[in-house]
Amino acid sequence: MEGSLQDRVAIVTGSSRGIGRAIAIALAQAGATVVVNHSHSPAEAEETVAAVRQCGVPALVLQADVSARDEVGRMVDQTVKTFGCVDILVNNAARFLDDVPFWEVQEADWDRVLDTNLKGPFLCAQAVCRPMMERGRGAIVNISSLGSQVVMAGMAPYVTSKGGVESLTRAMALELAPYGIRANAIAPGHINTQENLEIVRASAPREQRFKQRIALGRLGRVEEIGAIAAFLASDAASYMTGQTLYADGGIMIWQGPLM
Repeated sequence: MEGSLQDRVAIVTGSSRGIGRAIAIALAQAGATVVVNHSHSPAEAEETVAAVRQCGVPALVLQADVSARDEVGRMVDQTVKTFGCVDILVNNAARFLDDVPFWEVQEADWDRVLDTNLKGPFLCAQAVCRPMMERGRGAIVNISSLGSQVVMAGMAPYVTSKGGVESLTRAMALELAPYGIRANAIAPGHINTQENLEIVRASAPREQRFKQRIALGRLGRVEEIGAIAAFLASDAASYMTGQTLYADGGIMIWQGPLM
């Protein structure tokens, strides 16, 4: 993908670490200028910016809570003021709630997860789509999850939010298509982020069971998700919109041995 995003400006929400950082670096390697967004991790965001700049492209850290319309607006306005436009939006920022039965989920926790994971992409896409519409081009990539289809107990708010992200992606794709703007989603499976590794490696039998569920027999790498995001943001995917790509190592086709 080297050079495929030359002269493009991208905002990657929640890119201070993990999958978001890998996406920011992948976009930079393809030539994009990158705005690194975080809500409360300035030191880690600066580390991402340093890695992006090593790719030879400009980068900027902007703090914003994606669930707050005013903060999102300021982030987009500052991006346009600094770099002139927004060509790419990657909605990666997310919150997680694990191992809580749905009947015990507190309303405040439900709202916290849905506000970030679903309202956040909605607000960010709203903020960038008008400048994109004026330019007649743009690419939006929403990060969903395998959990939108293959659920695990105790994760009701999270999987609900990600199912909503995929529906929102299709709605945005349809309505933005006449303006030359594409919207797609990526649904990662078990990826080697710090949070996932803590869950997977809680015990040796648990880690073995996770790997048995994956046809490829391993966790995915954050860099693999970054590469897919760079592809979807580029003209190589110019005839793709409204799609969700499942990067799950084959979980949906293989649930592990019967015996």
